[in-house]
Amino acid sequence: MGLLASATYEEHAVTLLKGDRLYLCTDGIIEAENDREEEFGVERLLEALEGSRDSTLGDSLSSVMELVERWSGRAGAADDASMLAIERCG
Repeated sequence: MGLLASATYEEHAVTLLKGDRLYLCTDGIIEAENDREEEFGVERLLEALEGSRDSTLGDSLSSVMELVERWSGRAGAADDASMLAIERCG
């Protein structure tokens, strides 16, 4: 979600089947810190997404954003925290 003129990018194709979801997030999600300066991290993000598998797409996004907000607590966000998700429907 950020493009740098000096960066090198690879192109990949992914086929989404009915019910598949694709989530994209900024580093502000993964790098969100709590008051002990611990990052939210990829593993916690994946656990949150797995835990919301039976939720609607919108509810799964809301759930993750609420978890990140609670994780950050009083420290608050030090960076933008954005997510984008798509779901393949019938």
